[in-house]
This record gives sequence, structure tokens and C-alpha cells, in this order.
Amino acid sequence: MSKFELVVVRIEDSSGNEGCGYTLIMVNQGETIAKIIQNVFIEIVEKSDPRKVEWLWSQMWKAHHYAGRGAPLSFALAAI
Repeated sequence: MSKFELVVVRIEDSSGNEGCGYTLIMVNQGETIAKIIQNVFIEIVEKSDPRKVEWLWSQMWKAHHYAGRGAPLSFALAAI
């Protein structure tokens, strides 16, 4: 593999604390991962306590059981 894309997620809570995560994906697939984050996970993240990382991760994982838990969703979760 000679080319990759980097998807970076920066989250800020209501107190101004920030966190940053990322995932590496094959070239021409980064936009897809970014769209999953924007269209699927952002609502869950915005409604949750950012200090409960494991709980938040499990909510995102469980919420999309029927969509499948394949690579695209897993890469999006990794970035968050």
C-alpha cells in the first residue's frame, strides 16, 4: 500500500476540553469514513457525556448492529 488518507476527528466538550482521534484508510476512502462520522455517529456523541468513553463507544457500536459492523463503521469508531 503506497497511499493512505488520514481522517482526524476533534471533539470539544461544553467546558472547552478537546480530544483528538484519527484513523488511516486507503486512498479515496477517507471521505466515506468522514461521512459516516457526520451522518451516523455525531448525534450520539453530541448527546453523551464525553468522560464515559467506554459507554459512548458501546452506544455507537450497538446503535448500528443492523447496518453491520464491518470495516467502514469500525474505521469511523476508531477515529472518534
